[in-house]
Amino acid sequence: MKKIFIGLFFILFEYTFSINKLEIGLVPDFVGYILIFMGLGELENESTYFKKLKGVVIGMVGYSSILYILTLFRLIQDKQNIWEVLLLGLIVAVAELYILYEIIMGLQELEQVKQRDFQVISLKSIWKSQAIISAIIEVIGLGLILCLGSVDNIKKIGSKFEGPIMFVTMVIIGLGIAGFVLNINFLVKFYKAKKEYEQQ
Repeated sequence: MKKIFIGLFFILFEYTFSINKLEIGLVPDFVGYILIFMGLGELENESTYFKKLKGVVIGMVGYSSILYILTLFRLIQDKQNIWEVLLLGLIVAVAELYILYEIIMGLQELEQVKQRDFQVISLKSIWKSQAIISAIIEVIGLGLILCLGSVDNIKKIGSKFEGPIMFVTMVIIGLGIAGFVLNINFLVKFYKAKKEYEQQ
């Protein structure tokens, strides 16, 4: 379960920095998915959810590897490709939520078999909040694109409607901070579940 914990850290927290025209991720998602896949392999005999999830995770290893290369060379950062950026982000968000949910369900199955507390109730509550925040952010992003059409239009209209644009920006920032806190809380609860599992 340690590998799953480290893998979750990689996919839940992302930091990038730029060198010339390269954008480098310090904690690449594909490394996180590889670790999760390895961790699921160690637990697949203890829960059907863990075994079933391996296929999805290996798919995300490939997807996130390609996405990392595209991002590295800024091939999907062009302002003309805003629809593609939104779609790619949506796929990642949905996949992450699905993977987290299946991991929680696997822990729930372990709870029932082993009669131990693997923090399932808390993890489910956090997951629901994460799903709501992700949905709101995606809806706001889609709404802006549908209404304004492009990044150029957002900049042009932003100068005329500075107040509303600033409000939406602050809402997105607030949701981002809330999501960050939830991710930390999720990892803390999962760490407790990991320690409980190791003590059996």
